[in-house]
Amino acid sequence: MKRLKIALADDHPLLREILKKTLSERDFEVVAEAPDGVELLDILSRLPVSPDIVILDFTMPRLIGPEVARYVRQLFPQIKILMLTMRAEKECVAQAFAAGVNGYLLKEEGVDALLAAICAVYRGKRYSSPRLAA
Repeated sequence: MKRLKIALADDHPLLREILKKTLSERDFEVVAEAPDGVELLDILSRLPVSPDIVILDFTMPRLIGPEVARYVRQLFPQIKILMLTMRAEKECVAQAFAAGVNGYLLKEEGVDALLAAICAVYRGKRYSSPRLAA
């Protein structure tokens, strides 16, 4: 598989830094990161090459994840979207998929689940956190 380009949007700087380090160590390239959806959309509009995948938090300031996903889906339909969140409520999962995300992963899952989710959504498969099915 080619080296995937990833953009991150999460309002916690520490989590973004950990994700960036973890993904970089596994041969992914983090091409953008933002503390909220508004900034992410601005960055995406200025990047010379779109990322392959955007990883979004559900709960962020200014625009929540599903709203960001709708904009990404409209403006950059080629980008796959993975929601990475603590929100396990059925309503949140349904809202995210209705907004056009390709995958939904709980933050309580491990790195292996994150890598599986990234690979699945990149290949065009819908991904749901294993803990949601339980």
